[in-house]
Amino acid sequence: KTITLADARHLVQRSKQDPIYELSVAIAERDLSKALFFTASLLGNGIFPLQILATIANQLRRLLVARDFLEGLPRGTWRNGMDFNSFKNSIMPFIREYDLKNQKAVEERENLLAAAEPDDSREKKTKKEKKAKTETDLILAKNPNSPYPVYLLLVNSCRYSLNDLYTAVEMTYKADMRLKSSGENPRLVLDDLILHICRTVP
Repeated sequence: KTITLADARHLVQRSKQDPIYELSVAIAERDLSKALFFTASLLGNGIFPLQILATIANQLRRLLVARDFLEGLPRGTWRNGMDFNSFKNSIMPFIREYDLKNQKAVEERENLLAAAEPDDSREKKTKKEKKAKTETDLILAKNPNSPYPVYLLLVNSCRYSLNDLYTAVEMTYKADMRLKSSGENPRLVLDDLILHICRTVP
């Protein structure tokens, strides 16, 4: 007479495969329950543990760059709760300047490294390879015509302090070593990392 949750679970199986993007969002939002759920789901769908770890590491790097950018803004320029239109008008110009500075620094570094290479090695590099080397995670707005993802990234970066992110990156490195050398259960290693990243919300 009454359909219970147990009845529904008996009849319905979860068929949707969660995209790895959902885990990135959960880490950005510092949502512990979602991050643990999507990690378990991805492992259950056969996603390689190191691929999941790489997703977490990439998101942490982007959050770290975003937080670094916010720390360098003039006081009062950014405020928590800023709406998207205000962001476009007052923050995007600073982002363009920040990205240009970082791109220039990366290109100068690559040129110095290239100058130190043997002549025959330099001649063999294609234009595509040279361009690929100058691409960097330090760029916040890779597509300046689509600023909303950057806005969300900055909003989410405020869920972490710089110290939180430095610690999280260090723990990700340690998790990588554990996955590659310890023989531990990958689920336990990843869950332990996520617990440390997400459990403390400012």
